[in-house]
Amino acid sequence: MPAVMDLPSAPERRRQQAAPVATIELDMGGVRVRIGSGAKVSIVSAVIRALKETS
Repeated sequence: MPAVMDLPSAPERRRQQAAPVATIELDMGGVRVRIGSGAKVSIVSAVIRALKETS
């Protein structure tokens, strides 16, 4: 004997908005560099040193 089941629909999920992404933007000697959030301090300082050397 066939059976029909009426299952409750799944509740609608709301999409969470992404948190704003913090970036560091450096403009030295005509070169613009953007460093994303979560970058290590050592990377940021290495980029700054490299930009200073070229300008």
